[in-house]
Amino acid sequence: MDRWLKGATCLLVLASVALLASTFRRDAGGDRFHIADLETLPVVNLEGGRNTLGEVLGVQNHFSLFVELSNCDTCIYKGLNDLSALQKAGHPCTIFVIHDYQEEVHSWSVHAKGIPVYRVARDDFYVNVDATTLPVLCTFAENQIKKFRVITLAQ
Repeated sequence: MDRWLKGATCLLVLASVALLASTFRRDAGGDRFHIADLETLPVVNLEGGRNTLGEVLGVQNHFSLFVELSNCDTCIYKGLNDLSALQKAGHPCTIFVIHDYQEEVHSWSVHAKGIPVYRVARDDFYVNVDATTLPVLCTFAENQIKKFRVITLAQ
């Protein structure tokens, strides 16, 4: 029995160390958000007009929130509040919803607080974007991602 208890304690310690190591690795830059080509990623506005992500963003500094409707509601609303504050400070802002159904995005857009909303088809998004998780708040400048922040409950 004593031997079994020592073995169980050792396994518990190893599991705790592994969990801490994965947390530090993630905090040390494990999150990824990279768009292969802004000019080829198609987006659709609420009225059905088609553009590319690059056309919507332009070359000026721009803040964008990328979400899936299946993301954590609290995380989405934290991102919306952050984006709303940036818009009130005079920064151009846009929300990109990764979803396949235009009607559902249109219905959800009432939560956008006046920020322009675009839909990105899931297949188009995941072919062009390498992202570890969503929602993500990005800063774009000169048609490049300058920085991004994954929005989580822990923030």
